[in-house]
Amino acid sequence: MNTPQRKRLREWVLKEFGNGICAPCSTCGFYLTIDTVTLDRFPIPGKWGGRYIRKNIRPQCCHCNSRHVGEPGTESIVIGLCHRPFLSLRSCS
Repeated sequence: MNTPQRKRLREWVLKEFGNGICAPCSTCGFYLTIDTVTLDRFPIPGKWGGRYIRKNIRPQCCHCNSRHVGEPGTESIVIGLCHRPFLSLRSCS
């Protein structure tokens, strides 16, 4: 997948899961923009052959995505807020 394709996919995620400008992290609820959103392959993770297709992705902040929260077999659950100063506690209007 090249850079323009990845950008279009992130834009689609913001429209599908949010208002087109921002979308909440699927785990902790922080609002993400085109610059802060990362894509989580769910329910089939990449290590099990999950691909970046529209029925297999959801928005996540980099903190939750790096912890692989919600993946089958993991015990860690993010409770409360991510500790990322660049993410806003406010929702987008």
